[in-house]
This record gives sequence, C-alpha cells and structure tokens, in this order.
Amino acid sequence: MNRQISLLILLAIAAVGGGVWLTMTSQTSDFSVEKLFSSGASDAESVVEITLENSQKVILQASLEDGNWLAKLPDTYTSYPLDKRKLAGFIQAIVNAKLIEAKTSKQENYHHLGVESIENVDSLATLVSLKMARSAKPWQVLLGNRATMGEGMYVRFPTSLQSWLIDHEIDVPSDEFEWLQRPLLTVESAEIESLSRTDGKAWRIVKAKDNDFSLSDVADNREVRYPGIESAYVTSLLELDFERVLPLDSAQWQQAQIVAKFDYVLTDARQLHIDIAKLETDYYLQVSSQTIDAYYLQWTYKISAFSAQQLLKTKEEFLVELAPVNAAKSVKQKTDEGEAPF
Repeated sequence: MNRQISLLILLAIAAVGGGVWLTMTSQTSDFSVEKLFSSGASDAESVVEITLENSQKVILQASLEDGNWLAKLPDTYTSYPLDKRKLAGFIQAIVNAKLIEAKTSKQENYHHLGVESIENVDSLATLVSLKMARSAKPWQVLLGNRATMGEGMYVRFPTSLQSWLIDHEIDVPSDEFEWLQRPLLTVESAEIESLSRTDGKAWRIVKAKDNDFSLSDVADNREVRYPGIESAYVTSLLELDFERVLPLDSAQWQQAQIVAKFDYVLTDARQLHIDIAKLETDYYLQVSSQTIDAYYLQWTYKISAFSAQQLLKTKEEFLVELAPVNAAKSVKQKTDEGEAPF
C-alpha cells in the first residue's frame, strides 16, 4: 500500500471534517451505491501517476518519486513539488464520487454535457488518468460540465458510450502551475534574523527582541507609517506566490533588467539572495544561496506586478511622509503677516 497516498487521503478527510468520514462509513455497507472509482480506496492508495489533460494540452503530469509527488513542468526535463493538500482533495473526491443518474449514450449529445473525447479539438472535457502500482492499465474518466440544476457534474468513461451524473464536483487545476507547492519559499518567520535591500535603494530590517521586526537607522525626526509595517513586509515575502515557473536560464530572465536585490540572513547564519527583474510589464524573481540547498534555487519565477510592488518598497515607503518644505514656509509667512502691526 502506498503510504504517501494513504497519508494524503487521511489529510483530506481531516480537512473536510468528521462528517464526511461518517458519511463514507455509512455508505460502505450500501452495495446498491455505484462508485465512480469502483476499485475503491485500497487501489487509490496505490496510485503512482496522475495525468490530467484536455483537448489543448496536458494540464498535470505527476508521479510519485522517492515518497514525494512531483509534477513535470512544460518545456523542461525536471519536476516540481506538488501541493499535497490539493492532490489529497482531488484523490478523495474521486474515491467519494458516486454515479447517481445515467445520462445520454448518444455521441451527438455529448457536447451538451461536456464529455466528448479530448481528441475532438472542441471538447470541454478533462481526461483523468490514474496509474496504480499493481496495474499496468490506467483507470480513466472524462470529467465534463457541472450540473446546471443542483450539485454534481457529468462524467463518462472513455471506453463506454454511457454518460453519468455524479453526486459532486471534482475540481481540476486550470493550468500547469495551479497545483504546485506554495508559497514560493519554505522559510518561516522565526528563522529570519534580518533582511536587507542591497541595491541603490538600500535599507535593512532586523528582528527585535519580541520577534517582531524593525527598520534600522531611522532618523530621530522620522517614524514608521504604522506599527508592524516591517513585520507585514516580512510576511508578504514569506507568503509570496507566483504565476509561472520557468527554467533558471529562461529567455525571459536573460532579457529582463534587475530592478532590486535583497539579502536574507537566517538565525542559523544561512543566507538567501533574491533578485527581482523586470521585462516590459512583467516581473521575475530568482533565489540563490551558498549555504542552503532547496528546490526553489533551480527556477525562475514569474510574479504578479502587485507582489513585485509589495517587495520593491523604498525606505521612504516605510516612513511617514515629511511635510513639504515650501508648505511649511508658507504657513510661517501667513502667521508672521497676521501678527504684523498696521
């Protein structure tokens, strides 16, 4: 039995609460209920490969390697870690789904339910293929449209003319990157000792005694915009998401211009260096280190403009704005004129 899948399924059960487990238990003894995945949970625990594809492309091609689920990325020969919770939820949904109503068996009507073969360029279906360790032939099903009335979605087995309505929806990723492990970094707030912007707009944030963070070298006549702004910045870094993963030597990175550099020192003296680059309106990020070995060092990440702007703060953006000099002079002059004798 594949311990990794077993743990994933248990994780999914815990995530959706005990009610689902009770429902599953009560249904086990009901032999009149026909399951979508008729092989049952025992075979689900032995899944070693998962492929999701539509008429346009392969959305997900993942396999179990040395106890870890990895997804093959487009245009590369290497793989990236998958989000275990999303994978667990998907497998659990497959295992729980029940066939509740037979639908059309006429091919000319498949398009109404979205269950046409993906060989048809206009097909809206997603073909799910699960390969089990103890079976050479994968289990497959076409996921179609969501039901227009009530809950559920339409499905069809590729080797069968009969289509079905199942009792709930099975979510699939919208692209090759949606189910990848997030956030970008695997560093915790407690591990960060300091972080610095090291380009022409330098500043430094250090950990305070209360495990919050503070901006260094703030002049006596200046103050931060609000309490905790530095900690919020650290959080935005640690929760950093990405839109796309590209090879380290991608053409986009080669053509982009670096707009910011950062150094992060961890409590055990390990260090990370981050570069942010811009190409037209797009932003890219790379992480490097001489003291850390992590998968995210091997990739270029495309991040949103919003995320980039969050990280590209200057020191002044942490501080309350100074009153304009001209405005201060104007106020003084008006005061002097008001007090002058006639």
